[in-house]
Amino acid sequence: MSSLTPRRTIVDSVLALVGIEPSRRLAASPRSPEAIASALDSLIDRLRRRVEPSVLQQVKSIASSINRTLPVLSRGTMQMDATSRTVSRVATEFLPTVLDAYLQVPAAQRTRRATLAERTPLEELQQHLAVIDNVLRDVVTSTQQNDLRGLLDNGRILRERLIAPGSLLAD
Repeated sequence: MSSLTPRRTIVDSVLALVGIEPSRRLAASPRSPEAIASALDSLIDRLRRRVEPSVLQQVKSIASSINRTLPVLSRGTMQMDATSRTVSRVATEFLPTVLDAYLQVPAAQRTRRATLAERTPLEELQQHLAVIDNVLRDVVTSTQQNDLRGLLDNGRILRERLIAPGSLLAD
């Protein structure tokens, strides 16, 4: 259905599925790793019985990666600040925004295609969550291995995937 370009981020793609234009920008919400972990727990609780089990598992995996890396990143050097902010924004802005938009799609329409060439809203969401999950797993690995270069590279990849000029999560 859609491919990601520098002008079309993951957030924009998922929001477009439900007809929401990313015209407003979210304010950054810097919080402690503990507050973010609590917010992720609340999000997961809110999603139970409202999304497909596969989506819930992906969100849990992403939350686990965030919860494993943020405490380390928050104690890191200034070089890690951008990665730390990006990981925080995945938790506090990207996930809630995209999942709230997805929940607006009636359950019966989540697995329907408009044409054979298009992906369903469920497939689109799962693809985007898988990309984020894979990058965050790499962030976890880089953190565990004290690989600053890998950590910075993966933070840059997350920013490129999520934050484009004019997108919902742009600064």
